[in-house]
Amino acid sequence: VNPELDPVCVHYPEGFLDPSICIPIGAKGEFLGLLHILVNAKFVSDDFRSRFFKTISNQGKRVAELYALSLANIRLREKLKRQSIMDPLTGLYNRRHMEISLNREVSRALRKNDHIGLILLDVDHFKEFNDIYGHEAGDEVLRTMGEYLRTKTRAMDIACRYGGEEFLVILPGCNAQDCINKAEFIRKGVERLSIAHDGISLAVTV
Repeated sequence: VNPELDPVCVHYPEGFLDPSICIPIGAKGEFLGLLHILVNAKFVSDDFRSRFFKTISNQGKRVAELYALSLANIRLREKLKRQSIMDPLTGLYNRRHMEISLNREVSRALRKNDHIGLILLDVDHFKEFNDIYGHEAGDEVLRTMGEYLRTKTRAMDIACRYGGEEFLVILPGCNAQDCINKAEFIRKGVERLSIAHDGISLAVTV
């Protein structure tokens, strides 16, 4: 880009005057970022300028391709890691990750002589609910429960799907009374949830 002749990208500051190159970084049709190259061409002669910019552009494209490959691999690795520890229906941690986390947090609490709270809950009469409204409605209940527990717990808390309609929340540093208060807060909150499915509003308790 020659700022005197070409439009300048919006991410550059006002009054930007140096030549620049912007190269998109993408993989498999997905945009991952943008490589900006600012060119100091003060000491490049006019005769060599065109070839100089072409060389810089080609090198930039090769760098962008390497970045794209690296970023795509990192994202794939993170996706696979996430899939290995997350329950796909609720978006909560799965039982395998729960067991690892629970062992770690109990050991940490013992080492620091600290508290750890556990809340184990399940959806009341879930089998009867499925029999009446169907398994798709049941799945919607579990998805809603997952979203609720994710948003109503602290960042340090570990909300997990224990199995079926059962859930476990690990609360590091939480004493008995705080744990009871949190459990009651969750119980009342779930009771107020309105779960939309197939044109009707459903409710559950835990």
